Amino acid sequence: MTLKELYENVLIEIDKVKAPYLYVEDFNMYANKAQNNYTNKRYNLFEQNQQLSDDLQSLKGIYLVRPNSTLTTATVEIEGTPSTPIPIEKVQEGTAVTAIRFKLPENYRHLLKCTIKYSVNANYKCYTPSRTTSFTAKRLVDNQNIENNLHFRATYRQCYYYFYNNVNSVAPTIEVITGNIQPNFNYDTIDIRYIKDPQRLLLTQEQLDGTNDTSQLLEFPEYVCQEIQKELISLVLERASDPRLQTNKPVNTSIPDNYNQQ
Repeated sequence: MTLKELYENVLIEIDKVKAPYLYVEDFNMYANKAQNNYTNKRYNLFEQNQQLSDDLQSLKGIYLVRPNSTLTTATVEIEGTPSTPIPIEKVQEGTAVTAIRFKLPENYRHLLKCTIKYSVNANYKCYTPSRTTSFTAKRLVDNQNIENNLHFRATYRQCYYYFYNNVNSVAPTIEVITGNIQPNFNYDTIDIRYIKDPQRLLLTQEQLDGTNDTSQLLEFPEYVCQEIQKELISLVLERASDPRLQTNKPVNTSIPDNYNQQ
């Protein structure tokens, strides 16, 4: 579905009852709001079942970070495409490095999973050199005191992640906390799976007036576009205080809205 098609579909719906004309600038605002409303609702229930995972499949991103041996910079891959090297900040206790910090991609919205892969340097427990091993990091909450509790203290296999500067327009910084992994391990790869920001929707008057549809193509499957369209129609009907708002959503429900049942 293109953005122009979405605009025309909304006009068809709201024209069933007397409604104000929808200006392009108003449409752009409501379209982006509807898209964000839908993606946030689905993320709140993400991974509960296959349907909910598939709804945001197009927004899943992969961010692979490979720190260098000195832990000063890292090469990164976004969706398998190499990107500009990023700086790394080391967190140290004396001479031991216990955590590293680095920026997440600009299109980051929500983290799904953080996996730390180590290269083995020495014979240690069941690990042998020239092999790799990986562990999934857990989210560190502010009231969790891991420093003074041996049961929760960060180790190579009980690792954590923590966010800094998580504000709009600035890519957040993630801190990966592993404790001192030397001399048995080195960081090999940090695998970040995340939900991306959806693309910004913008329909221009020239695209609307043109004979050929050159407007932006929505990045979601067609059935998800239909759900975003229904979210958008509800916003427009509410703006106009249209009495159809009370009946529109029940009549046009195709995917159960589990979010509103929680």
